[in-house]
Amino acid sequence: MKLGLEIGQVSEFSIEVTPAMQPQFGDTIIHPLYSTAAMINHMEWAARQHILPYLEPGEEGVGYHIDVKHLAATPLGATVNIRSTVKKVTPKRVISQVEAWHGPQKIGEGTLTQAIVPLKKLYTTCTEPDDASDDILNPPPAVLQSTDGQQAMSFEVLRWETGSFPCTRYDEWLICRTSANEQAAYTGPFLLRYEIEEWLTALEGIVEGKVASYQSDFLEPVLKVTVSAAEPGEWQWACRFSAPADRQTPSVLLKMDVTTTDLKQFREQLQSQLKGFPSLL
Repeated sequence: MKLGLEIGQVSEFSIEVTPAMQPQFGDTIIHPLYSTAAMINHMEWAARQHILPYLEPGEEGVGYHIDVKHLAATPLGATVNIRSTVKKVTPKRVISQVEAWHGPQKIGEGTLTQAIVPLKKLYTTCTEPDDASDDILNPPPAVLQSTDGQQAMSFEVLRWETGSFPCTRYDEWLICRTSANEQAAYTGPFLLRYEIEEWLTALEGIVEGKVASYQSDFLEPVLKVTVSAAEPGEWQWACRFSAPADRQTPSVLLKMDVTTTDLKQFREQLQSQLKGFPSLL
């Protein structure tokens, strides 16, 4: 993406709510109001205006992550003002604050992230990098062991799962294998790539002393992780493995004491796992 897109840049326009913008499933119109889907579509269009002048040849922008609240109902015929404000710019991401207003009333708000993607990656399915070595494609699992050596958790990224239900092309779900003390091993969970990246960021903050605790917010219920401070340089790591209802494997709660050095090593191993699966976005 070309340089020049600045934080604080605003894009806005107004629309009139038409019958085509009503919430509809199949042939059934739910109610004669401005739908959430239409509002998000307009928010994404406003945010897209930010990137259009800065796309390089061979690049495109795609919706990557949306977190929006629909705050109030808006009738047919109403005028809605849509506004997007750039909040963060990186070489591969543009994050915008988006809002929708009906007169003086805010009817929607949230954040919208666009990914800047090479066109050649939009129309191909990639499962592994063409030039990756075996060491990158098959790194050892990330292992976190307790200070007494009696307990351990391992985490391994196995493959992408894109382009098939329940995933979409841009979700970048990663199938993982997790285990606790080798007693419970799950091929799963299906984790969104950005969730694992947020996990890495949180662990980095803990190692550097900038974060005092962490609780994962993974969408997949199989794996939940909590990290809390114990003594200086020591942490309590708790993870719960909850198998889906259609599996017979019992749930397992693993609690163990680990050091900052253990967390740093685990983070480095986890980062190596992702190197074998460069982002499609």
